Amino acid sequence: MAKSNLSDINPMDHTIAWLQTLAYFWCMHSCKSSDIQGEQRTKILCVKNIWFFNIKNRDISTYLDLFAEAVTVSITFEFQKKDVWNDMISHQRSGDKLEGGEMCPVRAAAEIIKQIYRYNLPEDKVMETPINYVEIAGKGFTISSSLILARIRLAVSNLGSVTLGFLANEVGTYSNHSEGVMGMFLAGTPVYTILLMGRWSSDSFMRYI
Repeated sequence: MAKSNLSDINPMDHTIAWLQTLAYFWCMHSCKSSDIQGEQRTKILCVKNIWFFNIKNRDISTYLDLFAEAVTVSITFEFQKKDVWNDMISHQRSGDKLEGGEMCPVRAAAEIIKQIYRYNLPEDKVMETPINYVEIAGKGFTISSSLILARIRLAVSNLGSVTLGFLANEVGTYSNHSEGVMGMFLAGTPVYTILLMGRWSSDSFMRYI
């Protein structure tokens, strides 16, 4: 039986998968890519916060038909808990060749932005649209962190603790924060780069590795 891929799933789960990919590469807390309960100090990312650049470092963010040429994606974090404004962090294409090359920060960002542009949104509203916005059957809504949590735990349950080494109730949306750090650490990424990519102002990330 052929393995399923992102083209086989519904639009909402499709968006959740790409949001989780972004969260992994940028070590994001759930408040950056989904709606959370309670007061949200930091601001969720919107279309205007994501920039695409080609091999000549030309900004092609408004040219959807050129996204396939993008080699770098940059995200501007307008405000963070460490009181830093407009912190821009960039990633290049991962070069992933497995399962259609879906584990790639550039592709994940491109898929999210292209999907938002396909929705029936007023042109002057698109740039302010949050990246967790989806439309199903003509109705628009934003994806909550609780919905993402349910999907994460379902995936863990389906894969099984024997394969993964942990149970579904041991993971959550916060796991992206630690997973991204551990991924960079295992890949031999220098500590200063981990600090930069995770937007830390201290060595608190060390607890994750």
